[in-house]
Amino acid sequence: DAPESARAGRPHPRSIAELGREIQPGGVLEIGSAKGYLLALMKALGWQPTGIEVSPDAAHYAATAFGADCFTGTLEEYIKLPRHASFPLVLAIDLLEHLEHPREFMEQLREVVENGGWLIIDTPNGGAYNIAIQGAEWKGFNPFHIFLFTRENLITLLLKNGFEVHRIFSYSNKMATINRTPPAEK
Repeated sequence: DAPESARAGRPHPRSIAELGREIQPGGVLEIGSAKGYLLALMKALGWQPTGIEVSPDAAHYAATAFGADCFTGTLEEYIKLPRHASFPLVLAIDLLEHLEHPREFMEQLREVVENGGWLIIDTPNGGAYNIAIQGAEWKGFNPFHIFLFTRENLITLLLKNGFEVHRIFSYSNKMATINRTPPAEK
């Protein structure tokens, strides 16, 4: 799986680099963790990774190849567990565009992002400049992508669900946001 792991690690170096600015290693949850390549990278960087993955085969691979703690199922199923945890960092990388119900997903995220914790979303940029240049050939137009988000509608979705948007940036026709839940009131 070396070519696959190399391909999986390439798209997100800028998002991962952003972690060092304000977010210290601790527990991290990746939703849609696939075969666990990002979980393995996060572990190597000093994080304690957990994954949520709908594919039993991919979750099993993450567990056996990388020793990753990986729940098989959806975020909705995970938060119904009495033992579900919340995390100081939650990653949703190349996931939001595949979901039929992104509003409900945002509500569920509130259950797993600690108060004052961070959420990083990485998704194709529905307002990318290259759409005008590439037209129907733009890579974000994928038959498995249900929704495409612009900066504006992604920010609106996050704010309406109680997240503070700290940074949003685009790179390679993708858009990443680094969001924080407000700290709990004392």
